[in-house]
Amino acid sequence: MIRSCLGASLSTFSSLGFLTGWLCLVIISAAATRLMIKFRVLAIPNARSSHATAVPSSGGVGIYLTVLLGLGVFSFLYAESDFRSLIFFILVGGSILALGGFLDDIELASGFRAKLGFQILGSLVVLIGGIKFDSIYLPFFGVIEFGWAGYPLSLIWIIGMTNVLNFMDGLDGIAGGCTAIAMTFLSVIFLSIGSFDLAIFSAIVTASSLGFLFFNFPKARIFMGDCGSQFLGFLVGVTAILLAGTTNDGALWFIVPLLFVHFLFDTICTFIRRWRRGENVTQGHRSHLYQLLNRLGYSHQFVSTLHFLFSVVVGISALFVLTLSVDLRMGIFAPVGVILFIYLVVVTRTSNKSHLK
Repeated sequence: MIRSCLGASLSTFSSLGFLTGWLCLVIISAAATRLMIKFRVLAIPNARSSHATAVPSSGGVGIYLTVLLGLGVFSFLYAESDFRSLIFFILVGGSILALGGFLDDIELASGFRAKLGFQILGSLVVLIGGIKFDSIYLPFFGVIEFGWAGYPLSLIWIIGMTNVLNFMDGLDGIAGGCTAIAMTFLSVIFLSIGSFDLAIFSAIVTASSLGFLFFNFPKARIFMGDCGSQFLGFLVGVTAILLAGTTNDGALWFIVPLLFVHFLFDTICTFIRRWRRGENVTQGHRSHLYQLLNRLGYSHQFVSTLHFLFSVVVGISALFVLTLSVDLRMGIFAPVGVILFIYLVVVTRTSNKSHLK
């Protein structure tokens, strides 16, 4: 289903026209974010917050509207019918996630169960649209065909990435900045394999994130809230499935996990640490590695920039491994894992000495 929809050449979509449209989307995202500052949807500081004053938390609305506009115009003017169908299901599913996040932001539908309900519903929409993992390639094992199992695996993956972005949206710029960097590299990767539609798709997500960042980094005047973080996480999860579907063997499935490996690593390690301590893992907290680093005295700007730099490193690594044979590509996780393990040890030991949990 997916493979037949991807890789169409956009011969009528000139480079100059694309750049002009992309810059317009960045400006629209910035303008929409600036407008949302005036709406008094505030994140009130509490014991789990990383900020000391009330800050508007509706920036995700600007991100959502920019993606909606960008994909809508692109779909109507340029995309072929098959890809237009995929965009339809992605936007419907993403709209459900954005709505659920916004209702959480304004405290009309807050709580773990409500959040998970919207995530499941939005994810089911894209599964109905045929967006699921069909196969992946594992080094030295070959192609793993999922069949019907692709549906639950895809559901778990999309919900997982939705929550990973949501969990990592805790410091100025960190979620929006890393997403913008990762989606920029994904645009380059899609161009390199001839999937022009998906390159545009990724570039639109980048534009929406960059426009928001003007007011979120280095000093946050607005947060993206659950509306933005869940919506972006959903799009990242879907993009991974679309990328896997660009080849017959699903050999590129690992690229998105690589680009967000520091987010995945932080989330998994934090979950394990909290579970071992007997904590309620569904409740909010301030014990992510990036939050501990901030609580140790490092500024929002320092911690976020550190993650930006890592995003660039893994992005360059992703471009490099594409030049290797398929059985060697996933070896990049070895050196990356060593770096992240050292980061884990340093942060946890230092925070333990400072009696931070």
